[in-house]
Amino acid sequence: MLGEKIRSIRKKQDMKLNDLSELSGLSASYISQLERGLVEPSLSSLKKISTALKTPVYLLMEESSSGSVVVKKDERMKMSFPNSELEFEIVSAMSSKLDFDPSMLVVNFIFQESGEESEGFMIHAAEEIVIVEVGRLEVMIGDEIHLLDKGDSIYIKENVPHRIRNIYDGVTSGFYIVSPPQMPDKYR
Repeated sequence: MLGEKIRSIRKKQDMKLNDLSELSGLSASYISQLERGLVEPSLSSLKKISTALKTPVYLLMEESSSGSVVVKKDERMKMSFPNSELEFEIVSAMSSKLDFDPSMLVVNFIFQESGEESEGFMIHAAEEIVIVEVGRLEVMIGDEIHLLDKGDSIYIKENVPHRIRNIYDGVTSGFYIVSPPQMPDKYR
């Protein structure tokens, strides 16, 4: 299904396999195998393809073809990343078959005890609101440190380096609201 989605988006953009290969830095042979479902991509490869297709990663991974904007809790896409104590569940509608382009992404995050979002500062070209539902977070923006408790939120402007970590003795969870919809992809 993932490979079919990549092929479909590539063809809609009138892009040849070699064009996607050149833009992503991945071999045409690998992309062909991926599109035919013969290999499973790493998150790194998926991000490269996503960037080359100018399509958020979560839209590539979306499996529903119903076009519905309802997302049931037990049907949320779950994601985790290597070297991260953070898990995500995509809460917002993700279908690429909607008759509009979603202008935001809503993600339920779950930080394990002492977990950090990344080893360094993150930067992305999107505005972000972080809302704590359970636990406590430390949000570092430049030299400023903000402590967020249950019910607190913080607005982070686009392209501002930030770092988030769980400082609660247990799991901390809450929501990210990101506009335009994209996952962070740069670290400092």
